Amino acid sequence: MTEEASLWEKNLTEHLHKVYSGSARYCVMFISKHYAAKVWPTHERRSAFEKAIESKEEYICRLDLMTQTFPDCTSTLSALTCVGNRLRNSSG
Repeated sequence: MTEEASLWEKNLTEHLHKVYSGSARYCVMFISKHYAAKVWPTHERRSAFEKAIESKEEYICRLDLMTQTFPDCTSTLSALTCVGNRLRNSSG
């Protein structure tokens, strides 16, 4: 069964909160203009930040695929930024 099929008839608000604030070992955010335009990533980020704060461990890995500022992403998160085919360290 595919992940998409397994989500059929689930309450996505509850399910995604459970995944991002509980059962996931890490959360990798691929920040792009497409990601920024969608509704669910905001809910996923907030749940991931909740787990990161409560667990006090490294949990969120952020890869910025765009150079402009992304709303709702804390400047306290370290990130890798991908420009062309190069990665560089960045903060916030």
